[in-house]
Amino acid sequence: MVRPAFDLQRLIPGSSSSDCIVITATNRLRNRCQQYVGSRQQKSAWYPAPVFSLQEWLENGWQMLQNQMWGPALKQVLNREQRLQLWQDTLPQALSSLLNSSAICKNADDATAALLQWRFDPARLSTVFPAQTHGELPLGGWYQSFAESANALQGCTPDQRDTLILEAFEQKLLPLQSGITLLGFDQISPLHSAILEAAADKVEHAEPVRLIPESITAQGFNSEEEELEAAACWASDALTQNPSASVGIVVNNLGQKRDQVARIFAGVLEPQSFNPAQQRYTLPFNFSAGVPFARTGIGQQTLQCLELLRERWQPDSLMSTLYSPAICTGDADLHLATTLCNTLARSQQVQVTGSQLRYEAQRVAEKLGNDSDLPARLNRIYTLQTNWKGAPLAQWASRFSDTLLALGWPGQRVADSEEYQQLQLWESVLADFSASQATPTPVSLETALNQLRQLCNRTPFQAETADSPVQVLGVLEGASLHFDHLWLAGFGQNDWPVPPSPNPLIPIEWQAENGLPRASQERELQLAEDLTDGYLGAAPDIRLSFCAIKDEQHQQLSPLFGGIECITSGKHRNAISEFSAEISRGAAYETLNDAQMPALPQSEKDPVRGGAGVLKAQAVCPFNAQVHYRLGAQRHPEPQPGLGPADRGNMVHEMLAHFWANTHSYNALMALSPEQLQQQMREAAEGAITALRPKLPQLAEPFWEIECGRLLRVLDEWIQIEKQRPVFSIAKVEERDSLSIAGLRFSVRLDRVDTLGDGSQLIIDYKTGSPTRSAWFSDPLRDPQLPLYAAVQPNASAIAFARLKPGHCSFTGTGDLSEPIDGIDEPEKAARDKSLSSWQEVKGRWHAQLETLATAFAHGEASVHFPNPADEKKQTELWALNRFPERDTIAAGGSSND
Repeated sequence: MVRPAFDLQRLIPGSSSSDCIVITATNRLRNRCQQYVGSRQQKSAWYPAPVFSLQEWLENGWQMLQNQMWGPALKQVLNREQRLQLWQDTLPQALSSLLNSSAICKNADDATAALLQWRFDPARLSTVFPAQTHGELPLGGWYQSFAESANALQGCTPDQRDTLILEAFEQKLLPLQSGITLLGFDQISPLHSAILEAAADKVEHAEPVRLIPESITAQGFNSEEEELEAAACWASDALTQNPSASVGIVVNNLGQKRDQVARIFAGVLEPQSFNPAQQRYTLPFNFSAGVPFARTGIGQQTLQCLELLRERWQPDSLMSTLYSPAICTGDADLHLATTLCNTLARSQQVQVTGSQLRYEAQRVAEKLGNDSDLPARLNRIYTLQTNWKGAPLAQWASRFSDTLLALGWPGQRVADSEEYQQLQLWESVLADFSASQATPTPVSLETALNQLRQLCNRTPFQAETADSPVQVLGVLEGASLHFDHLWLAGFGQNDWPVPPSPNPLIPIEWQAENGLPRASQERELQLAEDLTDGYLGAAPDIRLSFCAIKDEQHQQLSPLFGGIECITSGKHRNAISEFSAEISRGAAYETLNDAQMPALPQSEKDPVRGGAGVLKAQAVCPFNAQVHYRLGAQRHPEPQPGLGPADRGNMVHEMLAHFWANTHSYNALMALSPEQLQQQMREAAEGAITALRPKLPQLAEPFWEIECGRLLRVLDEWIQIEKQRPVFSIAKVEERDSLSIAGLRFSVRLDRVDTLGDGSQLIIDYKTGSPTRSAWFSDPLRDPQLPLYAAVQPNASAIAFARLKPGHCSFTGTGDLSEPIDGIDEPEKAARDKSLSSWQEVKGRWHAQLETLATAFAHGEASVHFPNPADEKKQTELWALNRFPERDTIAAGGSSND
C-alpha cells in the first residue's frame, strides 16, 4: 500500500477526545492518512480520523456558519461554471471585440481568485498600478461589475467565502483548535495562512520522513512512447517479483499524456484487456488525473444522443452517433443503422439534414422489414423540438432529459460499476449546467449544446475503484507519498522545471514579487527543487527518465537531479506481442479450406446486385467480390466539399445525354449552324449543372460558371471528333438494359448505343480518365461491362471507350467495322495478339470467360486469389476480412501482430 511520507503515529492523535487536527494539501494525501489510521485501529474502539483536506475543512466551516444563520454566510458559493457564465453575462461589451472570450473569462476568474488569496482587493488594481506605468488594467472595473452581479444573486466565489471564514474566526464564531498540523504543503496563500493561524493556538508544518534510496538510475529514450513503455515494463517486473509492492509512476505533464499512458500501461500490464470479448474489469493501476467526462463512454454516448437535436450533421459525425450503444440497443437497431449509414454515405452529401435522416430511416426500415423502433425514436425527438424556442439553460436541461428519455438512453444493457459512476456524474453535470446561468437569459439550441459540451469537457471523471498496486500520478499529486519503487518520467532539462505562465490580467512584476504560482522562473525553480528533493527520498528504488530527442532537439536529464549518470536505453519487451505469442503456442493452427461461400440463392440471381461490376470483382479477387456484393463490405465514399471526380464524370454523362437527346444523328449534327450548335451545347452543359446543383447548395454561382466553361470545352472538342465519323444515328442514350448469362440476369446502364450505316451497333462507354482496352483481352476478363453486352448481342459490331479528357479526347476500342473509325481497331491490332483472327472469335471468347466468372460467383467461389499481382494492394479496406497481408505468416503456421 502507498504510504504517506510522514510519521503519522506521532502526528495524528491517538484518541477521539483530542481537538488537534491534521490538514492535508490534497484529497489523495488525506485518503492515505485516513487509510493508515483505519488500518491501525481496533474494531471495538474505532473513531474517525481527524484528518481533512484544506478545502474539505473550509467547506465544513462554511456549513457551520450557515447552520448558525450568520448573515454574511447566507450565500451560495458559485461553482466554476456559474462564475464563468457570470463573467460572460457581465462583460458583453468588453468581450465583443475578442476572438476567444471564454479564455479571457477564465483568466479573469483565475486572476480574481489569486488576488483575493493574496489579500489584495481586485477593485484597487487601477488605483495601485497607474495606467501610465503598467498600461490599462481592465480587471479592476470588470471585477466590480462581477461582484455586483454576484451580490445581486446572493452568491460569492470560493475565495470570497474564505475571506468571510477568516472574519468569522476573528469574531470567534467558529470553534478554535488547540493545534493544526499541516501535511504536504509546498506553499500556502496568505489568506489560507491567516485562516489557519486564526483557527488554532498552534500551527505546525510537518516535515516528511526521508527514505534512503538504495538505487537511483537515470535513462534517456528516443521517444515518449518508448519511455512510457519502459516504465510500464519496469512496473510489471516489480510486481512479478513482489505482488504486494507499491509502485509509483510520476509523469510530468500527466494531464496531456493520460490517454497515452493508459493505453501503454494497459497493453503491458493487462494485454488481454484489449480483447473486445473481454468483460471490463479493474486494471492494476490507478490515475491521479481524471479524464474529461465528455471522453468517457457514457459521456460520449450522451452527447452523441443530444446531437440528434440538430437539423444538420456532417456524415461521419452522424454515423458515429447512429452506431452509439445508446442508439443501437439490439441487433435490429444495428442492422438498420448499418444499412442507413451505407445509404447516407452513398449519397456523398457534405451535410445530412434532419428530414433526410428521418425519411431514409423509415424507408430503410420498411425495405428491410425491420422491427427496430429507431425511426419512431427519431420522430419522437423531432416532435419534441418542433415548438422549442430559445430558453434559459435550466429549461434546456429539462429538454435534454426529455430527449434522452425519448431515445431510450442509456439503453437496455446493465451498467457496470464504472458506467454507473458515470451515470451519477451525468446527473451532477446536468445540475451544474442548469445552475450555471446566473440570469435566466434565453439561449438557442446551438448555444446550449455548445455550453453543455464545454462543461462535460471541463468536468473530470475519476472512477472509484479498489486500491491498485501501481499509482500513476502527476508531479503535485505524488508529493508527500512513499513507495517501494518509484519511476519519474518526463524530467528532461527542457521539461523540468516547467516554464512560468503568469496571468496576463495582473502586473507580472507584482505576481513575481509576491510569489504567485506560475508567476516567475524563480518561483517555478524553487517549487521544482522542493519537489525533486522530496521525490529523491520517497522510495528505496528510484528510476529517472526523459525523452532524449524532443521537438527535434537533444536534451539531457534535468540538472536538478544533481548529475546522476544516465545509462544507455535498452530494449524492453512488447507485452502485447508476448501475449499474442503465448496464445499462439497454446494450440496448433488448424487449417481449413474455406474458399467456398454458400451458392447464390435464386432470389439473388434475378437480378444480380451490382450489375456487371460483380463479374469485374470476381475476376480481380473472388473473395472480395463475394463479401463486397453479397455481404455489403465496402468503404464509405468520402464526401467532397466541392465537386469530386464522380460528380465531374456524372456531369459529363448528363451533358452528353442531354445533347444527343436533342441531336439524334450524325446528319442532325451536321445540319446545325454554328450558332445553333453553340446554343445546343450551352443548353446541354447548363442542363447537366442544373441536375447536380441541388446536391451541392454550398457552391456559389461563380463556381458553376467556371464549371460550365469547362464542360463546354470538353463538349466542343468531342463534337469535332464525332463530325469526323461515318454516318450514325443514336439508338440508346443512358438506358438500362437486362442481360443474362450462365443463369444470372444483370442490369446494365449503357451510356450510348449507335446504329451505324450498315445497321450494326457500336457500344460506347464514356470515360473522363485514361481508359485502356487491355483489360478486355486479359484472362480472366477484368473489364467485362462492354464485352458482356457485345457477347450477348449478335448485332454489336464494335465496343469503344469515349475518352473525354480535355486535350486528349478520342475513341479507343475494338470490333469489325465496315467503315473505319479512328481509335477503334480490329481485334488482332487492339489485343496485339495475332491469334485473334476475327471479331466473332473475340465475342465467343468473351462469352466463355463471362460464363466462367458468372458461374463461379453463383456457386460462391471465394478464394483469396489475385490473378493480376498489381491488384494485390488494391481494396485495402477488405484486408481485415481477407487477411491478405498475413498470408505468408498463416501459411507458415505462425501468428501475426498486424
